[in-house]
Amino acid sequence: MCRRACWASPRMMLRCPFSKNGTSVSATCTCTAACCCQSRLMFDGATALMLMPESTSAAHSPLLPRQSSLPSHQSSLPSHESSLPSHQPSLPSRQTSLPEPPAELPPGFSHATCQVLRSMCAWSGGLDTEASIGAAYLALISGAKHYIYIENQFFISSLIAGPDTGPVNTISQALFKRICKAIDRQQRFRVLVFVPISPEGDFVNDMVVRFTMSRQFNTVCRGPQSLLGALEAKYPGVDLRDYVAFCSLRNAGTIDGKLLTDMIYVHSKIMIVDDMHLIVGSANINDRSMQGDRDSEIAAILSDEAFVDSSMNGKPYKAGRVAQSLRMNLWAEHFGGSPSDYRDPTSPATWCPMMHTAGMNTVIYERVFPNIPSDHVQSMRYDVDIRAAAPGEHNYLLACRRGHAVFYPLRFLAAGGFDVSMLDWTPYFVKDIAH
Repeated sequence: MCRRACWASPRMMLRCPFSKNGTSVSATCTCTAACCCQSRLMFDGATALMLMPESTSAAHSPLLPRQSSLPSHQSSLPSHESSLPSHQPSLPSRQTSLPEPPAELPPGFSHATCQVLRSMCAWSGGLDTEASIGAAYLALISGAKHYIYIENQFFISSLIAGPDTGPVNTISQALFKRICKAIDRQQRFRVLVFVPISPEGDFVNDMVVRFTMSRQFNTVCRGPQSLLGALEAKYPGVDLRDYVAFCSLRNAGTIDGKLLTDMIYVHSKIMIVDDMHLIVGSANINDRSMQGDRDSEIAAILSDEAFVDSSMNGKPYKAGRVAQSLRMNLWAEHFGGSPSDYRDPTSPATWCPMMHTAGMNTVIYERVFPNIPSDHVQSMRYDVDIRAAAPGEHNYLLACRRGHAVFYPLRFLAAGGFDVSMLDWTPYFVKDIAH
């Protein structure tokens, strides 16, 4: 029995996070454990049935190499048997009442290779530190050929990791290098990131929330070590909007006759690459989730084995059935329209209308609700330099919205408002919250 990356008996029932509209997938689980437990997963949009393990000589190779591929600061993956406590209770016998898999996949099912990943360490799991989720993110980003799509609750990372740089994880650095490669080679390449407009909590009165926001702005756009700041410095004549965009989600409605708005809080942790690979799990993009020695997390990396005829940058392309279906449905939800409108993720015919939609929605919300977090609110004094819409225009403007996407407010509180001096006496607490 594998007690490492999939830590499951060969038969178990799982919730399926991959299917949004009935698309199903049969997957191979290739865990990072030395014992190389390989099992088949069948996803039907509701549950996943892990079937009896295949031979270790199965043709489906692991998505991530074994121990030797981990970063240098993680010398090896733990030996799962030796690291288990001596008082480990005996495990229950395997269930035998689950149905056998069909000889052939039913219509609508698909094949994919799936590998279970973790962030875990001695205090959280009785094992040596494992950070295979972070390793998977870095591997997919560096190997991306066409696009990277990310949804995450946080985006706190470092361009130059070191003891004095704050965050240690280098997801931002990996994105920077891949975008630079595309610009240098004049390749069409897209990076789209969705994050919440602000962390959960009261950013007006809660200094911890504002501190977390400041770390995220420092990662994304403020200062020479931010992702956008470094790209702008290196490529002053390049329109970075052709390569990378940060967005959020917002909605509006009427309660008791009063028009209100609020952000749609992005709580998912998803990355889709090239309509071929995806990671779904519990890990945020911050040190708490990615480094392995803090919060315990679990994720699955999936690579399609069944493909559909599609296009990429206007050219014929074999897209993975599961990865493409999930991405198209998410983009249709965020930007409006039909999933088929987003078949080609890198073509200007897709990218430009998406950016126009996000920009138009942003302007509408700022006109109707001028005091929401936006590029026009650059200090806590709420000195808003924007013409608010007259009450009679509100319904008309809101009817012009499409989807829920807005641009992430890169200049919000840029003139001040992130004073964190009150937190200097609790550096460990701040680190635990913000990273």
